[in-house]
Amino acid sequence: MRSPSTLLVVLLVAAGCGEEGAGLDPADVQENLEASRAAVARAEVRLIGQAIESYLMDNMGLPADLASLAAAEAPYLDEVPASDPWGRPYELIELEGLEFEVRSLGADGVEGGEGEDADLSNRR
Repeated sequence: MRSPSTLLVVLLVAAGCGEEGAGLDPADVQENLEASRAAVARAEVRLIGQAIESYLMDNMGLPADLASLAAAEAPYLDEVPASDPWGRPYELIELEGLEFEVRSLGADGVEGGEGEDADLSNRR
């Protein structure tokens, strides 16, 4: 089964098509799809980051992995997204102290990039 984010992407693309959807250029549809994927990834990165903040407050440390956020004994998320909208797992990166970064590497799966290939992160 695919993550709920897939359904959201499909709905966002369909909404972007509207009544004139039959006359859209396939490049426009692809552009809408990529924008929708990036929007879903940004929302999921933010959601995971907020769950980690709550985990930090309760445990004074970072979780061992993202799956720990949905553990039965103290769920911080009902379900951790299995992957980003491009099919790759979200990364939890430990920084100095209790600082962390949740990241998706974007469409290309490579660090850095611009546009649809840009990394998406909870760090500003």
